[in-house]
Amino acid sequence: NSLREVAALPDPIGQRRPFSQPPSGITVFKQRIPLGVILMIYEARPNVAVDAAALCLKSGNAAILRGGSEARHSNAVL
Repeated sequence: NSLREVAALPDPIGQRRPFSQPPSGITVFKQRIPLGVILMIYEARPNVAVDAAALCLKSGNAAILRGGSEARHSNAVL
């Protein structure tokens, strides 16, 4: 269900919103862009691996995920 919720979110990449308009007349925007690479280290909750990977992919980022040793087998399968 959580993957379906993430998939249903609007694409965040490239969204723009006005930021300011200085006296010179040019328009300045804030634009969403990927951060690059996200590193996550987390405990023994296998759903975190799937949720973190989905959010990173949706936002256009690469992910390095390191789960706890207790969930090693679950993380490998996921």
